Formats: sequence, C-alpha cells, structure tokens
Amino acid sequence: MWDAIKRIKKYAVCGVLFTILLLCGACGGGAIPEEKKVTVNFIDNVLCVFSRKTVTTDVGNDITVVLHFRDGTDFSGCSYRDYSVKKTLENTKLTLHNVRYSERVGVSVAVMQASILYQANGGHFYDGREESYFLVGCVLNDSGRTNTQLGTDIMYREDHILTGWNTERDGSGEHVGLGSRVSLEERECLTLYAEWKKQTAVQNFSYEIQKNGVVLTQYLGEKELDELVIPRMIEGKKVVAIGRRFARGIKIHTLILPETLQTIEESAFYGGFQAEEIYFFDSINSINDMSFGNTCIKTWHINAVRAPRYRDASNSQFAENIDRLMATSESERARLLFFGGCSMSYGLVSEMISQAFPDYQVLNLGVIGGINAAYQFDIITNYIKEGDVFIHAPEEGSPYQLMALADAEPRIFITVEGNYDLLVHADFSSTNGMFAAFENYNTARDELPETAYEMLPPMYNRFGDYIGKRPFEGIDKSFSDGEYRFDLSLVNDASIAALCDKYDAVRERGAKIYFSFAPFNRNGVALEDWETLEWLTFEAAYREALSARGYEVISQVESYMFPGRFFFDTDYHLNDEGAKIRTRLLIEDLNRVL
Repeated sequence: MWDAIKRIKKYAVCGVLFTILLLCGACGGGAIPEEKKVTVNFIDNVLCVFSRKTVTTDVGNDITVVLHFRDGTDFSGCSYRDYSVKKTLENTKLTLHNVRYSERVGVSVAVMQASILYQANGGHFYDGREESYFLVGCVLNDSGRTNTQLGTDIMYREDHILTGWNTERDGSGEHVGLGSRVSLEERECLTLYAEWKKQTAVQNFSYEIQKNGVVLTQYLGEKELDELVIPRMIEGKKVVAIGRRFARGIKIHTLILPETLQTIEESAFYGGFQAEEIYFFDSINSINDMSFGNTCIKTWHINAVRAPRYRDASNSQFAENIDRLMATSESERARLLFFGGCSMSYGLVSEMISQAFPDYQVLNLGVIGGINAAYQFDIITNYIKEGDVFIHAPEEGSPYQLMALADAEPRIFITVEGNYDLLVHADFSSTNGMFAAFENYNTARDELPETAYEMLPPMYNRFGDYIGKRPFEGIDKSFSDGEYRFDLSLVNDASIAALCDKYDAVRERGAKIYFSFAPFNRNGVALEDWETLEWLTFEAAYREALSARGYEVISQVESYMFPGRFFFDTDYHLNDEGAKIRTRLLIEDLNRVL
C-alpha cells in the first residue's frame, strides 16, 4: 500500500498539468473522407499507452480505445470535441462520438496532486482481489476539491447497500456521497471507508420475479421504524421496481433505495406515508411525486452510478461557485457575496469590485434565475461566515428569485450534478415536484453523451463571472418585444415572509445583507408599465416590506434600467460594456453602506 502511495507522491507536482495536446488543422478539420471511411490516428504520448494507435471505421461511427496511464497520472481532456470517458481501477475507456472526418487526436494528461485510499470496510471486490482497499490518484480543482469513486461498480457486500463513503470506519465521520466531492490538500492521502447499510430482511416483502428482475409488491413489516432499507438482490436477482400500493401508512425517518432500482410506480408509498430523509441513486428513471403519495421529503441524498452529462453546461457552474465559497469559508478575510440569477453571472465584473473593496474577497454566486432559489439560498447559507456581506439582486420578473414560487424543475439537478451532496444542505419539505423534476432530468441524460467530472463549465472566471465575449453593438433592441412587466402580484405577504426567512438565516450566521435590483432592458418594458411608472410602485413595495424586517434596499430600480444596446441575448444578459456600467453603479451603492 505504502509503495503505491509513494508512487503517487513521486508524480504529485504542485499545480502542474502536463498537456500533450497536438491538433491537426482547425477543430474537426481534415478532408472529407473517401469511400465512406474515416481514419483516426492517436498521437504518441509518453504518459499514456493506447490500445490502438490507428482506427478506421465507417463515417458517423463511434471509436473506442482503452488508455493505460503511467502511475501518478490520469486523463484530463481530449482534442476531439465530442467524447466521453469511462474509468475503472484498471484503465480508462475513451469514446469518440460520431466521427465524420479523418484526423489526429491527442489526449491531455494530468499529474496526480493527491490520493484517496478507499477501504472496502467489510465489502468485497467484483474483480476478486485479496486486498481490502484500493488507491486512486486525484486531480484537484482550483478549490482543492475532487469527486469520489462511484463504488457500486467496484465492490459489494451481501445483504447491504453502499450508501456512500465516510472518513471514519464506524460511520461517525463525514459522509460523502458516491461521486460527490471531498476537499484535499496537495500531496495528501485521504482514507475513505465504504459506508454500508444492512438491508431490511427479505421476509418483510412480498415480490414477483420477472424477466428483467424482482418487483416488490408489498411491504409486510412494521409501520413505524427508523430506517427502511430496500434490498438490492432477492434470490440472486436484482430488485428493479417497487409496484403500486407497496406500503400504506408507514412512518419512517430514513428511506434507503438500492442502485439496482429503476422504477417506483405511482402510489407505491401511499396512505399517509411519511419520511424525513431519502437515499437513492441516479439509476432511477421512472419516478414521480405520486410515487410517494405527494409527500415532500426534507433531506435528499443522491448517489451517482452514472457519469455526468452536464459538466459542460453553464448551469453546472453553481457547484463550482459553492466550491469557491467553501474554500474561502475558513479565511480570515470577510467576503462580498453577490447572488441573483443569470443577470448577476452576466452582469458583474468582480475584478472591479475587488479593486474597489480590497479588504474583501469577492464571489459571484449567481447562475440562473429561472429555477428554485430557496434551495440555492439554503446551500449558500451553510457556508456563510461572520463578517460576510451578502448582496441579493433578484430579477424583477423571476417568481423564484422573489420567493413567490418554490416548486422544483429539472435544472435543480443540473446545478449539482458535479456534487449531489450539496442538496443535503437544502430543506425540500415544502418543495413540490421534486421527484417529477428528477425523472425529467435523469431521462434527458439518457440522450446525452457522458462528460467527465474533471470538466469545467466554459467561460467563467475565478470569481464566478461569465466571461464569454459579448460585444457592444450599439443597437437599442429588445428581446421580449415590449412584454416585460413588473408583476406586483409577486410582492405579497407570503413571498416577503419567505424571502426574509432566507435573509434571517444569512444574518444569523453573522453576515450583513442588502437588497439591490437586477439590470433589465428598458426597451423591453411593456407600454402599460411605462404609463403607470409601475417600477416605482414595485420598488416602494420592497423598500417598505424589507425595512419593516430590518433589511435595507441600497439601489433604485430606475438606475438599472439600461438601454437595449447594453444587452447581449436576453433582456437580463448584459454585454461586456453593460456589465462594467452595472458594476460601477453597484460599487456606488455599496460605498454608501459599507
């Protein structure tokens, strides 16, 4: 074991990335192939051995090669645009999708910066190895974080479910979900133990053995219990489904579902079913809210058995933002934290903020305004510290950001695909539609190629700002055709109370909190709102309501009504010049209160 660790450390070069990436021509370049055949040549790499150096196939086919990396190194990228990787303990399989041109392809290889020693902790390995552990080298992101092994494809334990990893053998330490993230220091070797839960005895279930596996038809056990652990195997067959009217009126604290499970039918849990906490895997493709009698479950633990699909999507930036928030939570410096929707990620130049307020660390936490903001608040609040300053600038047209709506939708899961454990910090006890949203998210992934945890969302800087080029064109246009409205129905006692509840939680952590307004395109404002100056009523409503709860509005709506020439592709997405103007205004607003 220690020889293996020494090998990892031998190659652990602080922050070094060996990139061996040789491209031939422009992206996807090369001549149109003749006779409907293409040939891919893999470029020699001193740190990686290819199972095949040259592959010829029909146009449009996929090409898969097996990669073997030198000790202390691992795959970090590929010159071919549309690829996926599947890693095992022995090798890495690289698949190039829909190859249409002959070309040369290279891979980039990363030197391992740290390692994780995984202990089976009573489990057994599918490959029959005698050791009770395995060692994996890790590449850390900028925040010193890395994703863990999925585990279920490597090990098993009779009559038990693998629910995650733990820093202590007896499960008393920090729990880490399968595929979720841990923090490591460079050159650190962290030990993680398999976390097993013994399944509820088979005699508590009636079932049917079908062609594709076991379907559970009825739960026969106690009605009130701490844990219900659904078996993964019965009579040597995988448990793949839970049928209708499976369990009536049971009250449990924790429901644990196995990775074999694919379907939970409608009304499977019914008749007053109650649960506080759920563990399940992203193998489930058929599930909806009525599977649990429309019961909202407070705490969610999702374990990964599938490679991610959305690591190259902008919404997945949320997990990266939280990593930065987490990494700076132990710093002595206070932070300026900016939160909103996409108008914040597109509309802030954090470097300017940092120069204006050099005593603060600056983080831009805004990603998307069109999904539930309550869970984002909960996750962010968990990493707030005393002395922080939190600025919330919600989009005026977003019922989610204004806390007038807190239902679920699929993009919730896209934001945390890189680290499902983030969901543990949110309270979903009153969030409708979570299981239906998960089903939509997970089934959509079936149609997408695999990505890698190591991938980063494109076009974001170290602060969390979107930095893709958004040129100033000088044209006063609108993207909403004059339909933008200030919806005063969103400003009501319930939404204000919900918003202030989140603010109170931030304040209880020792932070100051201020309310600002999002930028929007004045060319998109509806004629009716121009005639009534509706934005003034909107602003006054928030000033009065928030002031009554002890919160200050530091901005004026009208200051952030920008002409259309300062917007890029929506009435909230500022272009490069617009982002600078908005940032200067926000600095002025903050100077009055800081």
